[in-house]
Amino acid sequence: MGLETPQELEQAGGREASGHPALGAGPSANQSGGGVPHPANAEAKAEMDADEAAREKQRRKQSSTGQVMEVPPMDEYLCPISGDVMEEPVTIASGHTFDLKSIQKYFEGAWVAREKQRRKQSSTGQVMEVPPMDEYLCPISGDVMEEPVTIASGHTFDLKSIQKYFEEGNKDCPITHEPLENFDLARNEDMARSIEEWRARNTVMRIQAARPKLQSAKEEEVEGGLLELFQLCEERATNRYWVAAEGLIPVVVNLLKSSSRNLRRKTLATLANLANGNDENKELVVDAGAIQLAVRSLSRDVGESRQGVALLLELSKSPKVCEEIGRAQGSILLLVTMLNNENANAAKDAAAVLQQLASNDQNVVQMAEANHFKPLAERLSTGSDMTRIVMASALSRMSLTDQSKAVLVQQGAIPPLVTMIASGKLEAKAAALGALQNLSSLAANRNELIRAGVVPPLLTLLFSVTSVVMSLKEGAAAILANISMAAGAQAETRIDANGAILESEETIFQLLSLMNLAGPNIQVNLLKALLGMASVPQSMEVRNRMIVGGAVDVLIPFIDGSEGGPATRPLAARVLRELSKEPEAGKSVADSLMEGQGAALKAIIAMLQDKDAHDNRAAAASLIAALPPSDAKLNQALVQADVVQTLVAMLGMKGGGVGTNAQLKDAALEGAANALVRFTLPSNIKQQQQLAELGAIPQLVTLLVTGNAGAKRGAALCLGNFSESSPTLSVSVKAKSGGCCFKPPEEPKCVLHGGTCSVRSSFCLLEAEAIDPLVGAMGEKEPLTAEAALTALSTLMADSCRWEASVKIIHESGGFGRVVQQLSEGTERAKEKGVWMLEKLFRLEEYKFEYATKAQGALIEITQHGSNETKPVAAKILSHLELLHQQSSYF
Repeated sequence: MGLETPQELEQAGGREASGHPALGAGPSANQSGGGVPHPANAEAKAEMDADEAAREKQRRKQSSTGQVMEVPPMDEYLCPISGDVMEEPVTIASGHTFDLKSIQKYFEGAWVAREKQRRKQSSTGQVMEVPPMDEYLCPISGDVMEEPVTIASGHTFDLKSIQKYFEEGNKDCPITHEPLENFDLARNEDMARSIEEWRARNTVMRIQAARPKLQSAKEEEVEGGLLELFQLCEERATNRYWVAAEGLIPVVVNLLKSSSRNLRRKTLATLANLANGNDENKELVVDAGAIQLAVRSLSRDVGESRQGVALLLELSKSPKVCEEIGRAQGSILLLVTMLNNENANAAKDAAAVLQQLASNDQNVVQMAEANHFKPLAERLSTGSDMTRIVMASALSRMSLTDQSKAVLVQQGAIPPLVTMIASGKLEAKAAALGALQNLSSLAANRNELIRAGVVPPLLTLLFSVTSVVMSLKEGAAAILANISMAAGAQAETRIDANGAILESEETIFQLLSLMNLAGPNIQVNLLKALLGMASVPQSMEVRNRMIVGGAVDVLIPFIDGSEGGPATRPLAARVLRELSKEPEAGKSVADSLMEGQGAALKAIIAMLQDKDAHDNRAAAASLIAALPPSDAKLNQALVQADVVQTLVAMLGMKGGGVGTNAQLKDAALEGAANALVRFTLPSNIKQQQQLAELGAIPQLVTLLVTGNAGAKRGAALCLGNFSESSPTLSVSVKAKSGGCCFKPPEEPKCVLHGGTCSVRSSFCLLEAEAIDPLVGAMGEKEPLTAEAALTALSTLMADSCRWEASVKIIHESGGFGRVVQQLSEGTERAKEKGVWMLEKLFRLEEYKFEYATKAQGALIEITQHGSNETKPVAAKILSHLELLHQQSSYF
């Protein structure tokens, strides 16, 4: 856009000529551009008329006398440009007066020169700027005035400059230096308007000059155009409107498609500046497709992603645009990812954008799906009823990792959900139950659920006799099951922090009564709840209350199939297993299983023999393991049903691996190993021999290496039972007689038992190569497993064995180091066996030096805090090591 006429140049430069139509001043020379008579014009005309009258009078007088005389013109009559008396004086915006023809010629010459310069610069791609008129410059600072004001002398200055001049104590006009009547400052609207028009003209020309640069094929020229726009936006906020008006925003947005990383980064920064504080520009940026392109930048390098998120942050300040950002594919996921960006400012901006987007419920749900849960947790606490329902419903549908479940609880999601269950409407209860069922599946969240008081409203829903929707009861039962099952791994027996509500006889009775009235889904979860309550190691009181409440009678029908279905049978078996831990209950369960035609026991055996269902096999085997081992009638029934063969065959399953099926298989192996313990008792050597013939011992040794901790415990218990019978079964070797010339070779003797040993005939652990695996099992973290392994090894040091040889073998396997460790970390029974083994060890002088120092601390601790069985033995050892006098009271 150029200056087409002198008049346009005059307007752009701020000059307003008066008194001539050609200068756009109106019909009369006595009117200014605004239509108001200019005082300077009127005064000059009056003076000229008075002088003309005086000259006429003088002329007449001279004419009568014949003399010629002229009055010289005053200086103000002369045009400052031509030096001649003005024929048609006109005043411009600065207040100065010129002859009309002279000032027009001046303006036309300046315009022609500037137009030539503009065309020259346009052809070379340079930015042409119209230089400011002198009157635009502040007489004090020399710069273009930002806010022109006129003082009492009639001269105009920039506001800041003249204020500073007065503040320095000056009381005169900076130009005339004459004292001022007052210090009033009047804004010069005409001058301000002229300057603004001059600036706008220059801005438009700079913007127009940037277009070819932005569309250039040369990257450096494009960067120059971006820099020009960026600087324009920094100079004045209104310039952002001019850039938009020239249609350059789509051009800039298109640069985000460039393959140049540096160019994209600078484009993002320029767009953010164009959108800064300008909602109209924000919408234009969005309309040009910038959002999706900016979102792509979030996944790129740190520098580009930093500028991308800065642009999105600026755009998100417009509610309308904010919705567009939330709808952009991948935007929320990438923004959440940027919260961990190595650039702290980028992470901060990403958090700010997410905060803006969080005004939309759907965006909040997407954030939670991307593992950014804080907005959702806040909505649950502070949102409207409908918002809470939306958040809870979304939470119930999400596939959450354990870490996500823990984070949600840390951010306060549980208390508002509990409130929704307790006092919300039907829809709110359903949504909250779904969400809590999801969160309660993490055992670590159990205590927070209890502290939030979730148990009472769950029980209220379960026991309600009103027309409560069945799905609500199913949800309540599922949460209760999760909470109860989580308690199994904790020492705390109280399920409810407000008074052990689940432990009360009334609650247990109601739960058991509900078993026969509920549907399959609720039955499954109620069984899980009962199992969790009964599985806590210290919950003997709870188990006894269940027994008193008739739990065995309620559960047996779920075993024989008269109640429940395939999903409830293994759960009922596991609850009976836990109840059987109490001596009296174990006998009661065994009797109930064999009542009538023994349908329930047959069902358990069928479960055990179901090769395709590891869950059933594990539940059945673990129940058999928990029943009293001395119950002869039960044992006979199991043997007659070939349960022994089935259990030995199960030992051949390959354990280990990952996944639910692998875990069930491991559980089945564990159950089988522990169930076999009842058939390996030393009191029934015939049964032991049957197991040995079936090849059970080598498989038990293998299980010591490959099984889980529970399976290793069962294997060690079985091997210990076998080993107790070895001295009796080891065959004494008789010397064979021969001729005078021939003596038959002697049969090899077992170094431990002194006779002929084998795995199948005497169950010898040395022959079975079980020593090293037992020493390894003694290092298990599970105390009962370590105890079982230690007990098995201790059978080799019985007086009926060659215990000195056993000491050597166990020493060479590193076993006594583990024994010493058990003195500090093991169970009380492990400590009893351990000190017994060490007492024999230290009878042999060659081992004193190696083990005395290692065992000293643990032995002293036992003499001070041990049981009545371990104290005297530990004291005896210390005395033998000359660390305690024989006269000690410990003897």
